[in-house]
Amino acid sequence: MVDYIVPAVLQQLGMLKYSSKLAKLIVANNEIDSGSEEEVKLWTCSIYAVERMKELISKKSRKQVLSVELDLWLWSFGIQFPSLQHH
Repeated sequence: MVDYIVPAVLQQLGMLKYSSKLAKLIVANNEIDSGSEEEVKLWTCSIYAVERMKELISKKSRKQVLSVELDLWLWSFGIQFPSLQHH
């Protein structure tokens, strides 16, 4: 089973906006089919959002931030604050 903690946190933080089709799947607590258009878009947009956040943080802090560090931080944040995991 895939965990969607990072996309859920990104959505709760306003970094992602779900399509109505994907939102209906999530609200109904339906599993997203592996390799489906919805899953591919979700991961693609999540990667883009993390990369964009990384660029902005690096620019503001003038320090290099790695994508993997930011991804882990978002995942950890979602684990620490489970309400962010809910859609």
